[in-house]
Amino acid sequence: KGKKHWIVIGIVVILAIIVGVIVLNSKNDTAEGPGGSVQKITKRNIANSISGNGVIESANTQEVTGGSYGMKVSEVLVSEGDTVAKGDVICVFDTTDIEDQIADLNSRINELEADRDSQNADYDQQMVDADADRAEDLANAQANLAEAEADLAGAEADLAQKKAEYEAYLNDDDPTHTSTTLEAIQMQAVIETKENNVETIRMRVENYQTQVENYSEGDNSYIEDAKENYNNQMDNSIESLEDQLERYQNQKDDAVIVAGMDGTITAVNVVEDSTFSGGAIAIIEGVDQFIVEAQIEEYDIADVQVGMKVLIKTDATRDEELEGVISYIAPRATNSGSSGAFSSLMGGVDASSMTGGSGSATYLVKIGLNEQNSRLRLGMNAKTSIITEERVDVWAVPYDAVYAREDGTTYLKEVTGKDEEGNLIPSSFDNERFNL
Repeated sequence: KGKKHWIVIGIVVILAIIVGVIVLNSKNDTAEGPGGSVQKITKRNIANSISGNGVIESANTQEVTGGSYGMKVSEVLVSEGDTVAKGDVICVFDTTDIEDQIADLNSRINELEADRDSQNADYDQQMVDADADRAEDLANAQANLAEAEADLAGAEADLAQKKAEYEAYLNDDDPTHTSTTLEAIQMQAVIETKENNVETIRMRVENYQTQVENYSEGDNSYIEDAKENYNNQMDNSIESLEDQLERYQNQKDDAVIVAGMDGTITAVNVVEDSTFSGGAIAIIEGVDQFIVEAQIEEYDIADVQVGMKVLIKTDATRDEELEGVISYIAPRATNSGSSGAFSSLMGGVDASSMTGGSGSATYLVKIGLNEQNSRLRLGMNAKTSIITEERVDVWAVPYDAVYAREDGTTYLKEVTGKDEEGNLIPSSFDNERFNL
């Protein structure tokens, strides 16, 4: 089972170096000698390989994308098979509705910004007015404080005088002047009234002092807080509209779809006047550098490694054998049988006819070509031989030159001469020199 075989068909390595002419075992030989078929022992290159079938693909492929779901396709400027250069226009989407949305959003944003500027100017004026009112209130409080302080000083002086008069009344030489006399009681009442008046004026002074301190240290924080809250709300509203505007602007910018590389258009997935449903608009494949994508059966894939040498043959390149190197091995099977993904990859060709039809899984292998060939085209079939082991310049003979004994041992026959009729004289059956 599997596709392993020797590249030089029917060649075996000689265990001992023999220089001479050997007798071939059949008539399907490479040379005819007098009296029979012979071949000279030579050095050859032999290799163990794994075969596979593949397709010529581009080393550079681009899926052209853009636009937005639901946009109308206004114009398609390429067709399958066209050659394009990077920057060429592929298709154009209709942006009429988008431009209307952009104009409406710009208008709404301008209105909100104008409202914000007007309201901020009003807040600024409120702060100017508040500063003026506070300055006026401070001046009034300072004047009231000065007046209250003067009143307090007068009241305290009047109280001190009344207390002095009362003390003089009690301390004079008149023994009838006591604190219980009517005159003393009246004086006490006056002093109490004066004390109450002083306390009242002192409270007024303290009140004005507090006002002066408040007006001196006061600010417009309540207005500033209101302004900040308002601006935060307006900024959020404007930012939301600007996000919508950016999305519409990006859609408008993406309305003209261009090629991102030089190459050939191998698929166009949109048509004019249709509604875009997403996905790749077109596929561009480069034609300046090809690779081979081959499918290797699960039986052989474990023996394949990146960097292995590959020999490639195509019908287009006739007998010329191309060389390449494995650059990629898929970690997962392409398919689990003889149809499906690989059949699609092969443009509808049944993969079973190319992988043996056994129903086994196959794995994608990518092969880079050492040299490009002008006769290659995208989609061409290719036969690949992955070199897993190689021997260079070794002594070898065709399989047909190997004889077998009844006991299963094998040997070669050497031409030792010719008889009188020109027939070859081979070495004897038991010649140990040519045992294998």
